[in-house]
Amino acid sequence: MIKLYTLSLTLIISISGFNQVNIRPVRQSDSHFQFIDNNGKPVNNFKWNEAEQVVNGFARVASGNKWGFVDPLGNPIINASYQSVRNFVNKMAAAMQNSKWGFIDEKGKTVIPFEYDIAYDFTESVTGVYKNNKWYLINRQGAIIKRLDIDVSYGFNNGKARITRQGRNGQMNTSGTI
Repeated sequence: MIKLYTLSLTLIISISGFNQVNIRPVRQSDSHFQFIDNNGKPVNNFKWNEAEQVVNGFARVASGNKWGFVDPLGNPIINASYQSVRNFVNKMAAAMQNSKWGFIDEKGKTVIPFEYDIAYDFTESVTGVYKNNKWYLINRQGAIIKRLDIDVSYGFNNGKARITRQGRNGQMNTSGTI
């Protein structure tokens, strides 16, 4: 019975987040950023040119002019090797290499090649991308679902994307219907 009680208490504490460290980036006197804990103490010795809050389990960081990610404890997990990165959304992050956008997973593996001039986050099962002066709807595996007859897309929010087509504003659903 004591083992069961101890296991239950450990599980409750883990689920409640008592063992989780809350970190935040702070600019140091040398103009670099370092992650600190709730007590104001550095969580490690890593320093960054830029650092942002943890979002969806990762914080964006820059070393020089390249971007990567750290985990919720401030430890680098995806090397700062990208021109730009956006926050992870549904386990994928848009990242830029050689001035083209693609997508990486939470381990830093390229899951959609770097070939797009514009790419929106995967807030849905599909997203809008732009290349060669055309808009496309792609799925999370990178397959083109539909070529879109629009001038501009503004990304999906709650299953709809604002678009502009022939000078008129409208909305598009996740199947590409306007």
